[in-house]
Amino acid sequence: MYTRCPSCRAEICFQPPANAADLPEGYKHRIKCPSCGVTIGVKLPSHDAVASVQPTFTPANPNAYPSGQIYNADPAATVPADKKAAKKQARAEKRALKKSGRSRNVMVLIFSLLLIACSVVSFYIPDIDKANPEVGEYLSGLSFVEAEVTDSEYFGHSTFVGVEQLKMLASDAKEYHVMDGEETVLVTYAEYVKAIFEGENGIANGLMTVLPTIFFLGSILTAAVALLCFIFKKYSRLFNLIMALGLLAVAACILFQPVILGAFGTTGIIEYFAGIVANAQYAVFVPVALCLLHSLFALIFLKSMKRKKARA
Repeated sequence: MYTRCPSCRAEICFQPPANAADLPEGYKHRIKCPSCGVTIGVKLPSHDAVASVQPTFTPANPNAYPSGQIYNADPAATVPADKKAAKKQARAEKRALKKSGRSRNVMVLIFSLLLIACSVVSFYIPDIDKANPEVGEYLSGLSFVEAEVTDSEYFGHSTFVGVEQLKMLASDAKEYHVMDGEETVLVTYAEYVKAIFEGENGIANGLMTVLPTIFFLGSILTAAVALLCFIFKKYSRLFNLIMALGLLAVAACILFQPVILGAFGTTGIIEYFAGIVANAQYAVFVPVALCLLHSLFALIFLKSMKRKKARA
């Protein structure tokens, strides 16, 4: 039988299913165009026309346009006569043509575990520093960075201390000073963070304070979703792209925290990063670099997961 592709207008020669006579009236046989790869539905003729013997010779029409190249479609498989069984088989064939996405989930899981490791290592830096001061000095950028911007300006801030922050938020120890009217009172760390949110520019300052916790919890969420998707052979392209870009934004905000908060003018930015380099706190750049690679892979993984059949 012959048909024409509505997309590329190529003429296609195909064989109807072996049980075409048993299929319901008006059944549309799905074939893939060998020329452009588009899947099209061809309505089969009536049962009598399919079952009857087709003529072996048809006189050529001298007034017809010369025919172009004719493409042969893939051999047709037997289609179940039952509509429900036919739909089930079509879904199975669609799943077979789609990749499981497990390799992509493995990559996402690796990046997530590395980002989680950054927060976990920062929690144990004091112990590492006691055991090996030289290694502790190189890893110190994961927990705290400091720089002398000018002779009179000094800036230091916590970086990827999400595990430590969660521990302090759960603690009941009152070790932080907060102004209560004209008096200074001792409060817990959770109350201290709450006071920051309620102060001037509270939302911005509060979010900058808890960014390490957001980064750590976001990494855990990404890893958990990647593990579940690996088990169930799924891959959410949009979710992973959003999480990758979100973690990159959080990591960049942690690194550029003094710039965002306006701790110093533009003249001090170079001195700030020069101070980080001078103190050999290169580890602070590791999570940002990992998030950047994660985002690049997430953009690459936006590519369709459908398998392409090899052309003969």
